Amino acid sequence: KKINEVVKVLNSLNLSNIEEVIIRTTYKDEVMVVFKVLNDIDKEYFERNLKDEIDTFIIIKDGVEDVIFGKGFITEKIGNYYFKISPTSFFQVNTTGAEKLYDIAKCYAKLSNEENVLDLYCGTGTIGIYVSDKAKKTILEAVERSGFILNTSARDLKQQYSDNILVIVKGNSNELFASLVEEIQALFME
Repeated sequence: KKINEVVKVLNSLNLSNIEEVIIRTTYKDEVMVVFKVLNDIDKEYFERNLKDEIDTFIIIKDGVEDVIFGKGFITEKIGNYYFKISPTSFFQVNTTGAEKLYDIAKCYAKLSNEENVLDLYCGTGTIGIYVSDKAKKTILEAVERSGFILNTSARDLKQQYSDNILVIVKGNSNELFASLVEEIQALFME
């Protein structure tokens, strides 16, 4: 419902220099608005008109993120796990559906805390983290250039989730899989 209020405000503004608008909301009704622009825009104009409706406002120009206000991310929940969602994070928008899908995947994997799990191309790491409570070790392999996994240290992952999570960033998936094939009992690919 809050997203409808944000859309009304956006529809009343001059968006002529905006190439793309991304609106993300969370289970707590946090709202992040991201503008992708080609040219400079009047940041104060948009801040003045949006600050009462949204939590985080970011402008991306030439691939550079400029946080105008807010934390620069929003927090979403799947199951008992919380994820920081940045403007460029790959994250399932239907978290209820994702949780049901992850429950099915966990059931089919028949994890019993003895298996090593590899989550290739993990994005924000949702599947690997979601099943980590049933795995001996979970390896999240991130090839993305940005997003949750790159912005979260291994220490933070262990504190927030589990100490059995290992993160490999910008790895070569083929080489990684070949080197771990004997150790992995469950493989997830997003």
